Amino acid sequence: MDRTYYPDLIAVTTDGRVVLIEVKQLRDMALSISRAKFAAARAFAHERGWGWVAVEWRRTHADLADHRVRADVECAVSERLAEGPMAWLDVRRLREEVPFTHTDIAALAVRHDWTFRHAPYLLALPPHDSAVDKGVPTRPHA
Repeated sequence: MDRTYYPDLIAVTTDGRVVLIEVKQLRDMALSISRAKFAAARAFAHERGWGWVAVEWRRTHADLADHRVRADVECAVSERLAEGPMAWLDVRRLREEVPFTHTDIAALAVRHDWTFRHAPYLLALPPHDSAVDKGVPTRPHA
């Protein structure tokens, strides 16, 4: 599938450096479609010698990836996902057994490349052909 991508912002510094900037809510940075867009945008920027960053106010995509998740949470969610995809009710039930935050789930989705979307809610292990299933944008445009 061929898609067109438009960045949120492109900044040019006074010394001529260029940075492609994506602005997303932290919780949306972990969505599969956001991660696919980020990968395409990052590749597009780096091919041109530009910088790339995804931000939400003061926090970045890297902050999400670095978010500390308790080992028992990671284990419980991973074990549950091994049984199959999780809908919102499945996540709520698991959260009653092992307390965790939405940011915990988002961080784990980023780290493990899990499929993650909001509407309808789905958390799942990555598909075999993740580039096709995630709709990775193939032609980013500045």
